[in-house]
Amino acid sequence: MAAPRKGRSTLKRHAFRGNCIAHKDGVRRVHAEPQKTRLSVVSRGAAWRCEKSAPERDKPFLFEVPLHLIQGLRLYHALMESTFPVAVLAKDAQKFTRLKKIFQPQYFVVESGRALSGCVVSHDIPSTSIGAVSRSLIFPHAIVRHCRRLWRAQRRVHASFCGLLNASRQRFADEWVARQPIATFSLPKSIIQAMQCRWLGAGLNARIEQVRRGTVLIEHSTRGREFPAKAWDAPYYKMLADVKYALCPPGDYQWSYRFFEAVLCGAIPVVEKPLAIYEGFRYLTLADDIGACEWTFEVAESNFQLCRERVTVPLPILEDEMSRIVSAHHSHT
Repeated sequence: MAAPRKGRSTLKRHAFRGNCIAHKDGVRRVHAEPQKTRLSVVSRGAAWRCEKSAPERDKPFLFEVPLHLIQGLRLYHALMESTFPVAVLAKDAQKFTRLKKIFQPQYFVVESGRALSGCVVSHDIPSTSIGAVSRSLIFPHAIVRHCRRLWRAQRRVHASFCGLLNASRQRFADEWVARQPIATFSLPKSIIQAMQCRWLGAGLNARIEQVRRGTVLIEHSTRGREFPAKAWDAPYYKMLADVKYALCPPGDYQWSYRFFEAVLCGAIPVVEKPLAIYEGFRYLTLADDIGACEWTFEVAESNFQLCRERVTVPLPILEDEMSRIVSAHHSHT
C-alpha cells in the first residue's frame, strides 16, 4: 500500500452505520456505533500506522481521565500514541485543538459514550497510571521530543519565572534574587520582540506582565490557566528552552509540575526544598549557591535523559496496558 502524502490522514474501510466524517486534519467525528469490521488508520509519518481487525478495536474508546488537569491532558495525549482508537467528547474537543495543530495526535470526537476505567491521576502525590504502569507523571513521546528540539545552542536568559505570580511565588522570586550576585541584566532585542508578540497574542482574557529583578526575568501570566493555551503554551516552552535556570516555586502542593517542563526544555530547576520526586536530578534550592549546580549542556542533557525515562511509557508497554484495559472492559459488558 502506498504511503500517504505528507500532512494527510486517511480512514479506510470504515463501514460505519450512520455518519463518519474524516476531516483533512485527521480528527474524525463519529455519530453512530460502528460495525465490527476491519479498520485501518494511517496517519502522517511512520509513528502511527496499524491494521485493526480485532473486535475490541472496532470503535474508539473514551477513558476516565480528568482533562481539566494538565497532568490528565498529557496522559490522554499519551494514550493517543497507542494503536487503539481513542475518543474525545465533543465538549472537550477544544482542549486538544492546539495539540492537534502541533503534534497531530489521532483521535475521534464523539458526542457521548461510556468511559473506560484503568487510568488514574492523583495530583497531590503526584501519581499517574495506565493500567499497572505507574509514573509520577506521564508525558507523550511527541512532547518530549518537541521540547528537546526547542533547545538553543546559546541560552540568552540567566533565570526566569513564567506563570501565575501570587504572593508566595513573589516571595520565592525575591528570595532567589536576593541571594544572587548583583549583575547588570539586559535582554537581547529578539527576546524583547518576542515579548511584544506574546502581549499581542495573549488573548483578551489573558493578563501578561513582564519585569526583571536582578538577573531574573519574571513573567506574570494567566494565559496558561485557560484553554486552549493551557494545553500548549508555545511561548512558555520556548522561553524555558532559552534560560539556564527556571524558578519552580510550589503551587497548590509542594511539588512543581514546572520542574519537569524545565528539565525537558534544558533548564536547571530552582525549587524551594528537596523532594523525593526530584531525586536523581541536578537542581538548585533557594538555600543553594548558584555555583553548586552551574548550567552546562552535559548537566542539562543528563537531566533530560533521566526525565524522559521517568515520564514516558515505552510504546510496547503502552500497547500491552491498553489491551488489558480494553479486554477488562469487554469482559464486564
